[in-house]
Amino acid sequence: MTVPLVTSYWRAVLADARGSNQRPAYTPVAASVGLPRGVRWANAMRCSEITPWGLVSAKAKELTADEWRERYVARLERHGVEKIQQRFETLYREYGKHPLALLCWEENPADCHRSYFADWWAARTSQVVPEAIGLDRQSLMLSLSGALF
Repeated sequence: MTVPLVTSYWRAVLADARGSNQRPAYTPVAASVGLPRGVRWANAMRCSEITPWGLVSAKAKELTADEWRERYVARLERHGVEKIQQRFETLYREYGKHPLALLCWEENPADCHRSYFADWWAARTSQVVPEAIGLDRQSLMLSLSGALF
C-alpha cells in the first residue's frame, strides 16, 4: 500500500488549527522530538523511526550539516524502509485514512531532516514526499497530486 505522505512544520499546522474544532484534512505525525501544546488533536501520532533522537543535543550541534545528515540517514537505514512503511500503514489505517503530514519545527525544509527523509524515502521507494504548499484540504490535495500521479 502506498500511504500518501507530505512534510510540513508545526507552526503551519498550528496556524491552520487556530479557531477550528474541525479535524484537519491530514493526520499530523510527529517527526520532531518535541510536540506542540494547547491544540486538542496535536497529541500527534509519533513516528519514532524518522525522529532525529540524539541529534538535537548540544554535542550534535557541533556536527557539520553533512555529518548531521549522514548520521540521520544512518538512523533511517538502521530502521529500514519495511519497518517505516509498516508504521505509516498502521497510522494511516488507525487514524482515518487521511494523508500523513510528517511534521517538525524547522520552517525551512532545506535546513531540516524532513527533507533528508523525503530524499531518502524517494531514493528507496520511488515515492515522492512533497513539502505541503498548505495544509487545508485543497492545498494538501494539490501537493499530493504531483507526488502520486
